[in-house]
Amino acid sequence: MTSPSEVTFRALAEDVLRLRDEQGVRGIQREYSRFHVHIEPAEFIDRPVAEIAPRDIRAWLRAMAQKNAVVHPNKLARKLHRSTINRAFSLVSVVFTEAVERELIEMSPCLSVKQKKKVDESDTVEKWSYLKPAEQKAIVDCSAITIDQKL
Repeated sequence: MTSPSEVTFRALAEDVLRLRDEQGVRGIQREYSRFHVHIEPAEFIDRPVAEIAPRDIRAWLRAMAQKNAVVHPNKLARKLHRSTINRAFSLVSVVFTEAVERELIEMSPCLSVKQKKKVDESDTVEKWSYLKPAEQKAIVDCSAITIDQKL
């Protein structure tokens, strides 16, 4: 029999998924798929749960952020959506929560991991602002600005 300190993440995750399936958790088939596609390739999968640290989770999340999504053959390749990464992270977190409940570990390594927001064009330093009524009136009243420039 395996001692509690030797329980691997894979073994625990498979047990957790089986239990969730028996409990009738909605979307369990997607969780199985998410596990096989995104979590099983993780470097920590066959390590004892007690040896997995927040740095391992962060490294896995960085790898996930670089991973290409499976797309239709006629479409351009793209990175995984943030929601896909969040769902996979949530499933990993569920497994570690179970490890805490079974007293295999004292604290989930997921608790100290904050997912970084993906930077895109909407994350500019200067956000859009509107002209105040006095500023709008100054533009309308300015004779140096032509009507075409005011539109």
